Amino acid sequence: MHSELLTAIDEGKLTKQQAEILDQLAPGAFALHKSWGCARVAGTDFLIGQIELEFLGGRKQSMQMAFAATSLTPITESHVEAQRLSDHASVQKAALDSPVEFVHRVVSDFQSRLTVDALSDYLAAVLPDNAFSKPAPGAFKRWWTSLRGKLKNDSRFIVPPKKTEFVVVRERPTSPHLDMVDAFEKARQPKEQAAAAEALLKGLETFEGQPDQLQRILGLLAKAADDHQRRNPAHSIHLLCVRDEILERRKTALPEGALTLTAFLSHPPAHLAGLLAPLPPARIRHALESGVALGGTAGDRLLLDVLQEGDSKVVIEATRLLLEQGHLEPLREHLRRSISERNTNPELLAWFLSKRPEGLAALVTPETLEAAITVVERETIKDSKRATKLHKVLSDDKTLMAVALASADGEATRDLVRKIMRTAIFEEMDKRALLARAIKARPELQELLEVSEDKSATSTAPAAKMLTVSWASLERRKKDYDDLVNTRIPANSRDIQVAREQGDLRENAGFKFAKEQQGVLLRQKAEIEQQLANCRGTNFENPETSRVGLGTTVHLRDQAAGTEEHLHILGAWDGDSAKQVVSYLAAAATALIGHQAGETVRMPSEHGEREMTIVSIEPFKSLEIL
Repeated sequence: MHSELLTAIDEGKLTKQQAEILDQLAPGAFALHKSWGCARVAGTDFLIGQIELEFLGGRKQSMQMAFAATSLTPITESHVEAQRLSDHASVQKAALDSPVEFVHRVVSDFQSRLTVDALSDYLAAVLPDNAFSKPAPGAFKRWWTSLRGKLKNDSRFIVPPKKTEFVVVRERPTSPHLDMVDAFEKARQPKEQAAAAEALLKGLETFEGQPDQLQRILGLLAKAADDHQRRNPAHSIHLLCVRDEILERRKTALPEGALTLTAFLSHPPAHLAGLLAPLPPARIRHALESGVALGGTAGDRLLLDVLQEGDSKVVIEATRLLLEQGHLEPLREHLRRSISERNTNPELLAWFLSKRPEGLAALVTPETLEAAITVVERETIKDSKRATKLHKVLSDDKTLMAVALASADGEATRDLVRKIMRTAIFEEMDKRALLARAIKARPELQELLEVSEDKSATSTAPAAKMLTVSWASLERRKKDYDDLVNTRIPANSRDIQVAREQGDLRENAGFKFAKEQQGVLLRQKAEIEQQLANCRGTNFENPETSRVGLGTTVHLRDQAAGTEEHLHILGAWDGDSAKQVVSYLAAAATALIGHQAGETVRMPSEHGEREMTIVSIEPFKSLEIL
């Protein structure tokens, strides 16, 4: 090291690291400045602590040594920028004569730290339009467009699709299986990793005779899945499915200690059904099979949980597994309970009513169809598309009504017919078709329809039953009504107007759909108006606690398990199992209402009926949970 630099270190004017950089910047040496480009060191003056630089074009610049050490990067005289400064004409000639080789040299000299945009800008500075044999505006752009295609076809380069990503010179010869492994290793975002994993699966044959690389990728997939368990469980499931598919195709054993889908699902993430939904059916089935491998009630519980939230693909695979295993009883109890509480997943109901599997046929009853209509009504109010298939099954299945009414008692059939007559979810033609099927199956229902028509004709419709509801649920229903009247109906009117302006209404599907939607919205409006007119709000103040009733909190003990729990029995529109809130119309509430503390009652549950002892009854006071 130069003696002056050693002295500067001793005096504290420079750090050792700065001095080491300056020692490489002797007169005649070259360096890169991050903003100004390449410079040749013209001289150094240790007396005043300055370095003299000469940049491209002859511009000179003095710089303090300490600053120069932090802002300059020494380069060799063979670097393309150094040669450009020394002999610009020869660099231009090399670029024109062998453009691909020239770019290879540029990218290598810049250590693959040039983006596509930066490389284009650099080459444009080397070769302006007037540098070509036929100078003309746009000459460089045409040259660069042609060259970029050649670079993409050259296996030595990785040219990314985005202009803001780096052009890379490969450090090794091209190899299909190693390229795929590299792509997965370099992927950082879940979307990029997922695409790289699918590419690995698609190109699995390239790993033939490469057991070490196959084990490497299996390890990478498992590690990535493990890393994303909490942050992105859907991505973990996807990667583990790909990993397991690779194992199956290559007949390879799972590495010892690797994360398995079964272990992952032993503590299933929230809303598992939604995480599975984007996967193809085969992978959904594989994931659910891994959950079933937990064994016992844990496997059934996982399948029933996804049935409650899953889309049609998830429902089909989960029910298929339950039926294949002969686990009819858990499925039957889940359907019975959710139908009773009117909270069945519409996709599950659509599957059940369309397939009507053997062993579950007894559940196809008027009560089930009534519950299905209620579910469609609720989803329609939410403006949800989840009940579309269920609505189609109810409208189009010509044998469903006859099956449901075949052995039902008279009161249940009449309740169903009344429900069909009152609901707003069916078009008039569909409603008439459903009623005709009901009369064909049970001719005695004709009398009920005639009476209803007579009452409608004389405007003496029976008074609707008054419901008791919480103020909180009443406010929510009013907000639904306001949204319907002030947002959805006006938006529909605009849709009709736009469709009308498109001409020829006979062939205008948009106009037809908008008019049908108008009918649905207006029926919803009438129905909510009727609900609001036939309810009374309450805060459940001063309820009678000698017996179970509306507005009470009931503490219960399970006779078989010995565990204790509680239920809040509240208004007709209240219901939240996570908060132990049930409507006074729900099956669990009706089983309790009227009983006193100390009595034992039989209550419906997801596993059948349970004997529950009423420990105590107290007034409901937790209005904040509503």
